[in-house]
Amino acid sequence: IQNALLRPIKSACLMTLTHEGFFGLRKIRHTAWTIKRRDIVKPYQEYKSLCLVFLVSMLIFSSSGCSMSSDINQSQIEGYPIASDVFTTIQRTVVPDPIPSGSEKVLPYEISKFKQNGYGIWHYGPGLESVKRLDIMPSNYSGASATNATRLLNFFTMSDIHITDKESPAQVVYYGYKWGIISGYSPAMLYTTHVLDASVQTINALHKEKPFDFGISLGDDCNSAQYNELRWFIDVLDGKNINPDSGVKDDPIPGPHNDYQDEYKAAGLDKTIPWYQALGNHDHFWMGMFPPDDYIKGSLIGNTMLNQGNIFAKNSTGIKSRGYYMGVIDGRTPYGDIIGAGPVANFTTPPTTPADPNRRFLSRNEWISEFFNTSSSPKDMDSINPTYQRGLPAILSSRTRAYQSRSSCSTILKGTLIPVLMAAAMDMVLLTSNVMTGL
Repeated sequence: IQNALLRPIKSACLMTLTHEGFFGLRKIRHTAWTIKRRDIVKPYQEYKSLCLVFLVSMLIFSSSGCSMSSDINQSQIEGYPIASDVFTTIQRTVVPDPIPSGSEKVLPYEISKFKQNGYGIWHYGPGLESVKRLDIMPSNYSGASATNATRLLNFFTMSDIHITDKESPAQVVYYGYKWGIISGYSPAMLYTTHVLDASVQTINALHKEKPFDFGISLGDDCNSAQYNELRWFIDVLDGKNINPDSGVKDDPIPGPHNDYQDEYKAAGLDKTIPWYQALGNHDHFWMGMFPPDDYIKGSLIGNTMLNQGNIFAKNSTGIKSRGYYMGVIDGRTPYGDIIGAGPVANFTTPPTTPADPNRRFLSRNEWISEFFNTSSSPKDMDSINPTYQRGLPAILSSRTRAYQSRSSCSTILKGTLIPVLMAAAMDMVLLTSNVMTGL
């Protein structure tokens, strides 16, 4: 009997030493190891103590849900759940509070000063009324005859998510840091995957209240067409574990779920919602502006900050211009300080950051191919495959012409979606309540 009791006690000791966090077990652990070293033949009183220790151990383990499998489940990466009640802008809006008089003028990268100076404070405001788009109808149209309105479609759109690898050496942080171009720098860069995850959770909650027929991502999933940026976008929609860090792993505030670099579990888009994807300029051009040359492509996967000039300056030579190190977000700092940015003349040696091969630039074909590696429900991607194998000549050539003429910023990947969008546009004229929920 004693041998039979001693065997599970030894196992319990091993589990206790291996899995920390079981409160109140230090004394039991000591007792159990003491028992382990005792002789087999014991006085009756000590045998009763052994039984008591064993029963208490099993009680604590069972009440705390302790087992090899349950403990692993409890230690799984957690997510960031949103509030249980969700609203659209028809119901209420978010209104920023005025900046208090006498507050210090704070620059966008001085994040640590935001709160103390009253920036980022807001309150809820009234909702927005639905508006009939009579401006797109003939001048003599009043809509008075449309008395039998009904809802035909309910869909969501996402646009310009701009998932950003904030630590990429070719992310042109200096453009926003000193020249005010938000695609180069914005404080939101620290939390782009988190914002997408919150939006997806909002979509899921609204879907439960009133199911969506479909959704559309209108492009600019990425900020600079990097592989890791697109994977973060798709993986958030798939509900995977998200490590929003690149290069080497950083943890600016030690511990889980307390800073922008911590790994987390995305909620994932409801699998019953079909969705369509469009190609944006930031999805296949470097920074949404140019096809990258070999120097930029090498900088993306290298460790040296990109040396770039102001391509918007008069007489600029475009991406061939030089003169400023673009800098990166320092992922080791709580507020994402900018490092390695400034005129080349200010540096004795080129500034560096840990390299990452997953920052590689994606061609348009490669970008599209990633949507075949997903567990959510992007629609009509399989029907693209034959064209994709031939290089998508029709879609890509029309996309290039559209960008050059600036008549469009995205191209629908599936041609049959265009009639759906046209029908949706007509529906919005007829409906008395909103059809599109903008997130």
